[in-house]
Amino acid sequence: MNRWSQHLDDVNETYFDHMGNALSFAGHMLTGAIACAIHAFAPGLFVSTGSSRIAYLHERMVVMRGKKSGKSADSSKFETGTNPLSTVVSQSTE
Repeated sequence: MNRWSQHLDDVNETYFDHMGNALSFAGHMLTGAIACAIHAFAPGLFVSTGSSRIAYLHERMVVMRGKKSGKSADSSKFETGTNPLSTVVSQSTE
Protein backbone atom coordinates (compact mmCIF):
# COMPACT_ATOMS: atom_id res chain seq x y z
CA MET A 1 0.00 0.00 0.00
CA ASN A 2 1.42 3.42 -0.87
CA ARG A 3 1.78 6.31 1.58
CA TRP A 4 -1.25 8.19 0.22
CA SER A 5 -3.67 5.33 0.60
CA GLN A 6 -2.18 4.37 3.95
CA HIS A 7 -2.72 7.88 5.30
CA LEU A 8 -6.29 8.00 3.96
CA ASP A 9 -6.96 4.66 5.64
CA ASP A 10 -5.38 5.88 8.87
CA VAL A 11 -7.64 8.94 9.00
CA ASN A 12 -10.68 7.08 7.64
CA GLU A 13 -11.33 9.55 4.82
CA THR A 14 -11.77 9.41 1.08
CA TYR A 15 -9.44 11.44 -1.13
CA PHE A 16 -12.00 14.23 -1.53
CA ASP A 17 -12.98 14.19 2.17
CA HIS A 18 -9.31 14.55 3.02
CA MET A 19 -8.82 17.33 0.46
CA GLY A 20 -11.75 19.29 1.88
CA ASN A 21 -10.59 18.84 5.47
CA ALA A 22 -6.98 19.75 4.64
CA LEU A 23 -8.07 22.90 2.78
CA SER A 24 -10.36 23.84 5.64
CA PHE A 25 -7.48 23.43 8.10
CA ALA A 26 -5.27 25.55 5.84
CA GLY A 27 -7.88 28.31 5.85
CA HIS A 28 -8.14 28.27 9.64
CA MET A 29 -4.37 28.30 10.01
CA LEU A 30 -4.02 31.13 7.50
CA THR A 31 -6.61 33.31 9.20
CA GLY A 32 -5.03 32.55 12.59
CA ALA A 33 -1.58 33.47 11.25
CA ILE A 34 -2.87 36.75 9.81
CA ALA A 35 -4.59 37.57 13.11
CA CYS A 36 -1.36 36.82 15.01
CA ALA A 37 0.66 39.02 12.67
CA ILE A 38 -1.78 41.90 13.18
CA HIS A 39 -1.74 41.24 16.94
CA ALA A 40 2.06 41.58 16.92
CA PHE A 41 1.73 45.22 15.85
CA ALA A 42 -1.57 46.03 17.57
CA PRO A 43 -1.68 44.01 20.84
CA GLY A 44 -5.25 45.06 21.59
CA LEU A 45 -6.55 43.35 18.46
CA PHE A 46 -7.11 39.60 18.01
CA VAL A 47 -6.06 38.92 21.62
CA SER A 48 -7.15 35.27 21.65
CA THR A 49 -7.75 34.50 17.98
CA GLY A 50 -4.52 32.53 17.43
CA SER A 51 -4.90 30.37 20.52
CA SER A 52 -8.60 29.77 19.86
CA ARG A 53 -7.77 28.60 16.30
CA ILE A 54 -5.21 26.18 17.71
CA ALA A 55 -7.69 24.84 20.27
CA TYR A 56 -10.39 24.44 17.59
CA LEU A 57 -8.06 22.64 15.18
CA HIS A 58 -6.78 20.35 17.95
CA GLU A 59 -10.35 19.45 18.87
CA ARG A 60 -11.24 18.81 15.26
CA MET A 61 -8.12 16.89 14.28
CA VAL A 62 -7.31 14.85 17.36
CA VAL A 63 -10.46 14.48 19.43
CA MET A 64 -13.12 14.30 16.72
CA ARG A 65 -11.03 12.09 14.42
CA GLY A 66 -10.68 9.62 17.28
CA LYS A 67 -14.45 9.60 17.79
CA LYS A 68 -15.08 9.29 14.04
CA SER A 69 -12.77 6.32 13.63
CA GLY A 70 -13.87 4.60 16.82
CA LYS A 71 -10.26 4.60 18.01
CA SER A 72 -9.06 6.44 21.06
CA ALA A 73 -7.36 9.62 19.96
CA ASP A 74 -3.67 9.76 20.77
CA SER A 75 -3.33 13.30 21.97
CA SER A 76 -0.23 12.64 24.09
CA LYS A 77 1.86 14.90 21.90
CA PHE A 78 -0.58 17.70 22.71
CA GLU A 79 -0.33 17.46 26.49
CA THR A 80 0.95 20.54 28.28
CA GLY A 81 4.71 20.62 28.43
CA THR A 82 5.40 18.30 25.49
CA ASN A 83 4.37 20.54 22.63
CA PRO A 84 5.09 24.28 22.56
CA LEU A 85 1.64 24.97 21.13
CA SER A 86 -0.09 23.21 24.02
CA THR A 87 1.04 25.96 26.36
CA VAL A 88 -0.82 28.48 24.20
CA VAL A 89 -3.91 26.27 24.21
CA SER A 90 -3.88 25.69 27.97
CA GLN A 91 -3.28 29.38 28.74
CA SER A 92 -6.14 30.47 26.51
CA THR A 93 -8.63 28.21 28.29
CA GLU A 94 -7.80 29.26 31.86
